[in-house]
Order: sequence, then C-alpha cells, then structure tokens
Amino acid sequence: MISGLQGLIQAALDATRRGRPDEAEPLLRQAAQEHPEAAAPHVLLAAQFAEAGQNELAEAAYLDCLARAPTLELARFQLGLLHLINGRAQAAEVNWRPLLDRGDAHPLKSFAQGLLEILRGHAESARHLIKEGMVLNMENQDLNTDMQGVLARLDAAVASSSGDAPSGVDGREESAPLGHFLISSYRTS
Repeated sequence: MISGLQGLIQAALDATRRGRPDEAEPLLRQAAQEHPEAAAPHVLLAAQFAEAGQNELAEAAYLDCLARAPTLELARFQLGLLHLINGRAQAAEVNWRPLLDRGDAHPLKSFAQGLLEILRGHAESARHLIKEGMVLNMENQDLNTDMQGVLARLDAAVASSSGDAPSGVDGREESAPLGHFLISSYRTS
C-alpha cells in the first residue's frame, strides 16, 4: 500500500509515464483527500484531465489547486488556456491578470499577452510576444514546444487569409478568423 503525499504522487507519475492514467487518477484523488492542503495532487489531476479532453474537470482541478496555492503561475496560465479553449476569452484575461500585471519580463506574461493579441487580431504583436516568452522560458521546454506550435498555426492562418492585410491584422480590435484559429487549435492539439 502506498502512503504519504510524495509516495502517492510518485506512484501516480510512474503510472502516467507507463501510459496508465487510469491507475494515476485514483492515486492523485487519494493524495488530494488525505492531504487537503496540498496543491500538487490537484495540478496533476488537472493536467491529466486536460490531456484526456475533460476540460470541465481540468478547470475544476486547476481552481482547486489555485485555491491552495494562488501564486502557482503555471497552473494559472493553464487555467487561462482552458478558458480560451472553452471560448471564454474574458475569463482567461481575468484569470491571467496576476501574470499580466507583473512588472518584470516573464515567459508566462509574454505568452498570455501573445495569446490575447491573437484574439484581438494582432498577429505580428502576438508573434513577437510569444517568441519573447520562448526566449525567456528556460525552465519548461514542453511549453515552448506548445507555443512553437501556436506560432506555426498562426503563420498558417495568416498565410491562408486573402489580401496583403489578413483580416484582423490591420488594427481592428477583434478578428473572428484569428480568434477562432486560437480556440480551435487548442481543441485539436
């Protein structure tokens, strides 16, 4: 029998690495129940739910995590992404406010700003901010890989637009094609 927060989390991570999320989930639920103050089981559950496309469960788990650790910025960023996936850009921006209000250069701030710029139809500004975030992000290569995918899909969306100034890149506040691209690209990734 596995016991202790670290033992349960390690066993869940091992199960995930073996491709057995069905074994990891009960271990993480047990860790959350036995250690209600801990944020780690909730953030790991959220990641598992998001990977499985269970966005509502992932969102609830991220909220549980942030209730325990409001300064856990990666969880805050991922929750904002889920808001975008579910078509709630305003909720994403509100959730990201602590990241956006940072006075320093930070990768999650740049990524959040860039994603919001896509929704506003400002492709060049978005591209610049996401690339800036990738340069600043030395800790999470997987996130840089995800953001590189966003850039590739953004470039493809802009290239497929007609005319010299693709819709939404000419200074207008909103762009249905680019905003739709962002939401749909996360739903399929």
